[in-house]
Amino acid sequence: MWEAGELGNEVKKLYRFNNELKGSSTNRTKIADEVGDVMITLTNLCTMLDIDIEKATVNKFNKVSEKYNFNAKMAQQEERK
Repeated sequence: MWEAGELGNEVKKLYRFNNELKGSSTNRTKIADEVGDVMITLTNLCTMLDIDIEKATVNKFNKVSEKYNFNAKMAQQEERK
């Protein structure tokens, strides 16, 4: 899962740049590339562990929304039809 760390490094570079701090710069293309790497890694992990990635995401989003009293909720795929 080192891909998440690489994404974090690119986001840190963007933060530094946006706050005029010294450090390396980055761009959206580099960040998008790292997001892609993370998504591929997560998809492969979920496949290996037989985890429904959409269901896990929706369940977690809704759990956090409920915990913090947010009105935003995500529907499961079967609920959107």
